[in-house]
Amino acid sequence: AAAGEATVWELLKTRAVQAELRLGLGLQVLQQVGGINTVMYYTPAILELAGVSDKRTALLLALVPAGVNAIGTVVGMYAIDRCGRRRLLLGSVAAVVVTLAALSGAFRMLENSSLPVDAARSTCPAASRVADCRTCIAVGCGFCREGAPAVQPAGTCMPVAGAGTCTGNSTTATFFMTACPGRPIYTGLVVAAVLAYLAAFSPGMGPVPWAVNAEIYPVQLRGLANGAAATANWAANAAVAQTFLLFTTTLGGSGTFLIYAAVAAVGLAWVWWCLPETNGRSLDEIQALFHNHAAGKASQPDRLPIAASSVD
Repeated sequence: AAAGEATVWELLKTRAVQAELRLGLGLQVLQQVGGINTVMYYTPAILELAGVSDKRTALLLALVPAGVNAIGTVVGMYAIDRCGRRRLLLGSVAAVVVTLAALSGAFRMLENSSLPVDAARSTCPAASRVADCRTCIAVGCGFCREGAPAVQPAGTCMPVAGAGTCTGNSTTATFFMTACPGRPIYTGLVVAAVLAYLAAFSPGMGPVPWAVNAEIYPVQLRGLANGAAATANWAANAAVAQTFLLFTTTLGGSGTFLIYAAVAAVGLAWVWWCLPETNGRSLDEIQALFHNHAAGKASQPDRLPIAASSVD
């Protein structure tokens, strides 16, 4: 450090910089625990949960959410300076809470409409504990449906090894091992909620955490702090991605996305309380915000010299 400037370690000991790090790392974690990469990574799996049984169709439909995410990101690039970081992020997180709750509700309707099992024809060892397709798959068996639900309202529950028996008995039979067939209206609601979620997330929760992290740190600390923020982002990403399939297996789609909605709601309150508006402020002004906040806004605390040029 130049003469009279604080070192990195001296800066890390100040309450203002600690508040900046809590905000920067917290925003990156919030971005991931809102469930964004579960939707991006597992779109085909989510569509299967929604009743899209054909894998090719699920993969093709997965292109649509990616397109919505890209368009929303372009909107965010336009809005981030016009609306401000704080307003854009608060609006985005609020919309994410609503759309995640809607996605949970759509999955609940889908799960409640699960097709019944014909116990007399079922060969699954746990058939006595199985009432419908959802519970059949939950116990590790597969659901065999012959024809459309209106024609054959009940299916059979059989061991996964019986897939050939199911499809071999009828040209219209379909064997489901990971998700149940859904009514088109409920499947459509799930797809619509996924698209609405991405439209809510991409303009605000996508770019704002990165923009804020680029603005709030002292010059001497910027590289280290942004590296720590990126690490927090990827660590949260890994944790959410690794637990998604476990959650959907144990809680179903409705329970999983309800958890994400609850976490996002907590994040909304935290952002409202902790995030100042940084748009249009110089680096010195942003630093003053955090120093005053760390001092309880009662008095100006002793400040370590900070090498910072104004960033308008």
